[in-house]
Amino acid sequence: MNKKLFAGLMTAALAVSTVAVPFTAQAEDKDYTIAVVVRGNTNGWFVRMEEGIKKYAEETGLNAYMTG
Repeated sequence: MNKKLFAGLMTAALAVSTVAVPFTAQAEDKDYTIAVVVRGNTNGWFVRMEEGIKKYAEETGLNAYMTG
């Protein structure tokens, strides 16, 4: 298999899994903990992402946080 194709498929699978898990957790069980682990949290992208994670945790009642 071509390396670029494989990398693309893996990226797509990761993207789908990160979106699908929180929505099913929200509907079924409040005992989940979602931890997002990043290399560093000073980059603007990760600062904004942490804001979204905190908002998601407030809206759903799930334990969700970012660490890095």
